Amino acid sequence: RAPAADGSRRCTRAPSGCEFVVDMADASYMDSAALGMLLLLREHVQQQGGRVSITNCRGQTYDVLQIANFHRLFKIAQ
Repeated sequence: RAPAADGSRRCTRAPSGCEFVVDMADASYMDSAALGMLLLLREHVQQQGGRVSITNCRGQTYDVLQIANFHRLFKIAQ
């Protein structure tokens, strides 16, 4: 990843088969914007030949992902 002029990071092409892990340990709430961002991340990573998994999902965040059927799109671990 190369730093951008504004201090953020740009995503470069990931190696094929690369797995991106989203750690939800500090998340206590998820809204529709967060769900949308996960879907955009998944789409971007899949275009690069990778996959996204979600870990440390507990309580309300886990329930929201299950209700939204994200378990069909992501590997989710509690």
